[in-house]
Amino acid sequence: CTAHVFPAERCRVRAFLESGTVCGVERLADGDVKYASFRGVPYAKQPLGELRFKELEPAEPWDYHFATDEGPVCYQHDVLYGRLMRPQGMSESCIHANIHVPMEALPDQHPDVTLPGLPILVFIHGGGFGFGSGDADLHGPEYLVGKKVIVITFNYRLNVFGFLSMNTTAIPGNGGLRDQVTLLRWVQRNARAFGGDPTDVTLAGQSAGAVAAHLLSLSPAAEGAILMSGTATSPFYSASPAYAQLVRNMYLQFLGITSTDPEDIQRQLIELPAERLNAAHTKLIDQMGLVTFGPTVESPLPGVTTIIDDDPEALLNKGRGKNIPLIVGYTNSECETFRNRFEAFDLIKKIASQSILVVPPKLLFATPQESLSNLVSRMFGRYFNGKINMDGFVKSCSEGFYEYPALKLAQKRAELDGTPVYLYQFTFDSPTSVIKEVMGLSYQGAAHIEDLTYVFKANSVLEGREGAAQSLEDLRMKNFMTDLIVQFMSCSKPICDDKQSLWPEDNGNQIEVIEAPGVLRTNSRSPSQLDVLDFFDSLHSRVNALIVLLQVVVTGQNVIHLAQGRLRGVTKDGYVSYTGIPYASITGTQGRFKRAGIAPLWPDIRNSRTSTCSLVSDAEPCLQLDVHVPSAVGGNWPVLVWVTGGSGPYSPGRMVHEGIIVVVVHHRLGPSGFLCLRDENIPGNAGVKDAVLALRWVRDNIIAFKGNAAKVVVAGQSFGAAMVEAILLSNMARGLYHGAILQSGSALCPWSFNYDAEKRAMALDNVSETKNELVKSLLDTETEDLVARGNKLNVPYFPFGMCVEKASKKEERLMFEAPHDVLARKKNDTVPMIIGYNNNEAYVFVSMLREANVLRRISKSVTFLLPDDLKFLNERERKQTGRLIKDMYFKNNLTMAAVLAYHRDAYFSSHIHRSVRHHAATASVFYYQFSYSGDLGIQAEPGVPKRGAAHSDELAYLFFDGNLEREEGTVQRRVIKLWTNFVKHLNPSAQSDVKWEPTQPDTYRLLDIGTELSMIDYPHSKTSYLWDEIYEKYYYTRNRISN
Repeated sequence: CTAHVFPAERCRVRAFLESGTVCGVERLADGDVKYASFRGVPYAKQPLGELRFKELEPAEPWDYHFATDEGPVCYQHDVLYGRLMRPQGMSESCIHANIHVPMEALPDQHPDVTLPGLPILVFIHGGGFGFGSGDADLHGPEYLVGKKVIVITFNYRLNVFGFLSMNTTAIPGNGGLRDQVTLLRWVQRNARAFGGDPTDVTLAGQSAGAVAAHLLSLSPAAEGAILMSGTATSPFYSASPAYAQLVRNMYLQFLGITSTDPEDIQRQLIELPAERLNAAHTKLIDQMGLVTFGPTVESPLPGVTTIIDDDPEALLNKGRGKNIPLIVGYTNSECETFRNRFEAFDLIKKIASQSILVVPPKLLFATPQESLSNLVSRMFGRYFNGKINMDGFVKSCSEGFYEYPALKLAQKRAELDGTPVYLYQFTFDSPTSVIKEVMGLSYQGAAHIEDLTYVFKANSVLEGREGAAQSLEDLRMKNFMTDLIVQFMSCSKPICDDKQSLWPEDNGNQIEVIEAPGVLRTNSRSPSQLDVLDFFDSLHSRVNALIVLLQVVVTGQNVIHLAQGRLRGVTKDGYVSYTGIPYASITGTQGRFKRAGIAPLWPDIRNSRTSTCSLVSDAEPCLQLDVHVPSAVGGNWPVLVWVTGGSGPYSPGRMVHEGIIVVVVHHRLGPSGFLCLRDENIPGNAGVKDAVLALRWVRDNIIAFKGNAAKVVVAGQSFGAAMVEAILLSNMARGLYHGAILQSGSALCPWSFNYDAEKRAMALDNVSETKNELVKSLLDTETEDLVARGNKLNVPYFPFGMCVEKASKKEERLMFEAPHDVLARKKNDTVPMIIGYNNNEAYVFVSMLREANVLRRISKSVTFLLPDDLKFLNERERKQTGRLIKDMYFKNNLTMAAVLAYHRDAYFSSHIHRSVRHHAATASVFYYQFSYSGDLGIQAEPGVPKRGAAHSDELAYLFFDGNLEREEGTVQRRVIKLWTNFVKHLNPSAQSDVKWEPTQPDTYRLLDIGTELSMIDYPHSKTSYLWDEIYEKYYYTRNRISN
């Protein structure tokens, strides 16, 4: 019906939207009130083809849209509603809203008069995030629209279409929630066209719809919210990213997709017909019961609206949304509605073979498997009295999934001194209950969906009844419930003029029992309700003790359980090491240089193993990490994620003894990690993207190791430090870390970044004539051969480094601008940092410098020393710069010490200092110089005294498991204490006598770490100023990348 022009006589009921004119019909509500009904109105462009999983785009314009009938429902497999639903077909083209407006409020009815606008109720349908619709079969607007409010219901993408998460920009997850946000924004823009007030929108939902409404209200999306049988913390779903990963992997198995490359998976999911995706989801829901895909905590992703930035319970504890007025309700026999589904699912038999199914899903997934037996025993003791039975499970479901979260939300709101919650329990036992009729059940009180049928008209059932569709008691209850809703929309209270305190503000200890029409019974929490609170509080607190305090009981074999499978660690002195854990994977040659795919699964217990990643390795041994966990009783350990600069080894035992987890991240190296052709097949920066995927893995899995995902510091040394800074400059990892440590490296160091990366890649193959041929050749060439070719390139420094990537819609990009440009524009992440260098960095080059006869050559000319990356237009510029260098370093001082000072500044400290200046302008930077020279680290060369610390010397003290003595032991203890204090508190001076002050832009003071600790002024200001001028003139201004 879209895109057609209809004669004016066929469009008598109309509204003028931003997309065009919409034509509705006149209908009759209760009391013969006339209302305009616009059904099946597109509120966005239909998500077809490449748009299947993407955030909705604006609706395409039309001249007239005939909106008399509802559109098709979104793809689904209904396992609950049955004849409550009468869908008009099923399609991906399901993004429609239904708008119902009292006729006299429609602007077209009085074109010369501007009315103030009616309040708007936006209602989100339920269905476990997997089925249901906003159609009038169950959500008839007749009861409400007759009381002078506008009612809007709508469809949103469901199950795999709406809630699959690949944690990528292409399929980020929470698509259904984003649809809801899109609808709310559409309402804001179009409310006046329907005669509504865009400033007076109340959000409501039932079951999964209530969960969604509550989640959206945490970043406020409406003036108030009504939650019927659901809250953001309802335990019938889990917002854990690890759960999303598990369900995703199960679903892909049903589809027969074995690839681990996200791009390849996305491509297959886009190319498959919707019917095939829906059929696979049918198998999944038949295996899981009721809820499959659902809302999940997200990683910040470029170009994607983040909906859930933390666990919902954590958001509530922070007070998020505490001032949004709420009505929260539940029924007294919620899960009776599901009894038929439970029986069809053969649930009791399944519990007999898998007793953990009695634990609410949220707790089930959050609890380490070794500790589940205690929760199972307590659930059995409370609900089954020694014998598994359906009545017991229905009661446990009603109390655990619905009653407890509603009671807890009211209690939490009171503790936070937020706006009161108006809490109700609906117990009305109607002899003509719609739900009892449809389900064919008999039970006491009211079940799930029952209260909804007195707010919305269940047309699918009532229109088919013989005689009077509703009893007098039902009609009175309908009027009573809708009055409460309408008054709440008007004054944020269910009874506006409540002089008799019929429904007083909830102080966290009371509840309104709705047991008959017009009857409100204000009660304090009953003994049974207090018992429910106490019981589930104890379960949750026990899990929190396991997760937050984390008294995790690990088996004698150090076996833990991840979503990928079981993992066995190795006991060491005071800690347990789990090594060689795959955090991502690559499928085939097509993914060889791209961002890696999802982490692989394994069927049996995986034993720890040593990483064998090297320059010539395939991807598999490099896409692994090691997790080192304290053996001490306790938990909630802060996490240090160490991004390797090379292949290691790293022994972090001394740091782990201080009460932190150390995660050592291996990643692709050399051409596998940093070959950059700036195209779709070889985009560049694969090694850094590996580190980002490892950070995401830490976020999703570190809880299993007793770690705290909210306390993560990412660190690296040399090239690893440059990689860490690149991560700070990218949107790809935002929110995955809370502090950073950069040791002896920066993305500004020219050896870490290639302006000419594409040219270097092309130089590896002189045979191919076209770019396509070059890509194929590079994809087919063995890694060892690429390394050999790279070593023959006539380029400065390493043959492969980081690069600026071209924009792409197919894969996340790490870097869109050169690091210098990002820092200059202050686009970097502003987290606390430790940044520093070693005072004799270049001593690591002594042997090479002596072999090159550097001192003899300097006596003739200095220009050969100038960094090869500087771009001189002529010999005059080169010689002029050479004279500046000679005057600064070698005037009357032709010594190896001067040569080492030159190389320290040219390749390390001047670039690191520039980085410090940029970061210190927006964040706390703890600046240091490591100057201690002991028996560990780089050994002294004969004839060249070693004065201070060479490049990488500090690693010998951080990653040495043994106990050092005397002066070296003191230095080791100090460095480890400073670093682990920073991981714990984001302040290295915390809980210590050391005073390490953040550096200031005017002084740039730093901590000298030698035999003593002392704050000093930056000692190389003069030389850094010189190098700033040189690089600004001959490097940054002469290297530009168009994107």
